[in-house]
Amino acid sequence: MPLITVVIAVYNTEKYIREAVQSILDQTFTNFELIIIDDASTDNTLEILQSFKDDRIVLISNKTNQGIPKNANTALKLAKGEYIAKMDGDDISHPKRLERQLAYLNNNPEVVICGSWAQIFDADDVLIRTPVLHNEIKAGLLFLNVMFNPAIMFRSSLYKHYGCCYNEDFPVLEDYTLWLDALDQVKFANVPEVLLKYRVHSSNISVFKKNNQEMLNDYHHKIYIRFFNKLQVNYNDADLIRHRKIGLKQYDLLDKNEFIECLNWFSKLWKHNKKVNYFNQNELKIVIIANVLYLLKKCAKSVELYLRAMKFVFNIFGPLGPVKYFRFRWLAKANLNSAERF
Repeated sequence: MPLITVVIAVYNTEKYIREAVQSILDQTFTNFELIIIDDASTDNTLEILQSFKDDRIVLISNKTNQGIPKNANTALKLAKGEYIAKMDGDDISHPKRLERQLAYLNNNPEVVICGSWAQIFDADDVLIRTPVLHNEIKAGLLFLNVMFNPAIMFRSSLYKHYGCCYNEDFPVLEDYTLWLDALDQVKFANVPEVLLKYRVHSSNISVFKKNNQEMLNDYHHKIYIRFFNKLQVNYNDADLIRHRKIGLKQYDLLDKNEFIECLNWFSKLWKHNKKVNYFNQNELKIVIIANVLYLLKKCAKSVELYLRAMKFVFNIFGPLGPVKYFRFRWLAKANLNSAERF
C-alpha cells in the first residue's frame, strides 16, 4: 500500500505537465501513488500523460469538465495513502518535497495539514513565505489564504475522520473554504523551506481569477462572512469590501477618511476577538500591525496619518516599548509590509 497519495488535476496544461509529473516521479521518497485527473482537456495533455509508463500512476480521464473541487473530492475518495499531497500540473516539486513534509508530519503528530514555502519561476528572489505555526496561520487566514494549495500535504484523517472535503459550491477558493472548515478541528503548519516552484503565466488559474474578479470577490466575501460570524462582529457591505481590499492588497491610493475607517475596522475586529478569544491575541496583533503598515504605504506621505497610526497602535496594544516603537517607525518610513514577530 502506498504511504502517500499525490493528486494532480489538470486541464489543458500540455506545455508544463510533463515536467510537473516528472518532478513527482523523481522524488527521493518513492512509496506513493500518483492520481492524475485530466479534466476533459482539449489539447495534448491526455496524450502526454498516457506516455508515462510508471505503475505508481493512476490516470483518470473525464469525459466532461468537472471543475477543481469535484476532481479533488474524487481523488480523496480514491486515495489509498495515509497522507495526501496536492500538486498543480504546471508547477515543479522539489525532489525532497515528499520526504521533508512526511518527516515534518511524523515529528509533529498534532499537525494534520502541512504546507511549505514556494518560489516563483524565473524569479529567484521572489519567495512565497507563508506563516509557519498554527496560531499565526489561523490569524493570517482572517485576511488571506496563507496555505499554498499546490504545496499542501495532509493526513487522510482530515477527510476520513474529520469529514472535511472540498466545497463543490465554490468553483474557486475551494482550498480556502476547506481550511476554514478544518480550522477549528485540526492543527496547521508550514515547513519553512522552499519545496515547490510555482509558475505564473497567462493561462494558469491565478490569472484566470483576475479575469473573473467579480466572481472571486463574491466568494471571498462568503469566506470573510464566516470569519466575522465566528467573531460575532457586525458588518456592512463597505466593511466587506474594505476587508477584502486589505487582505488581497488591492488598494492603490488611500485617502485620509478611508485610512481612518480601516483603523476603526481593525479596532472592531480586535475588540470582538478579545471577547470570544477565537484568534491568539498576539498573532492577531502581528497581522493587524502588518496591515497598518501596508495601508500607510498606500497613503500619501502625511505626518498626521503616521501619528494616527501610532495612536491606534498605542490605544489597541498599549505601549510598544522603545525597541518596538523605533521598529514601527522604521517599518513605516521604509514602507515595508511586515510586522513579523512584532
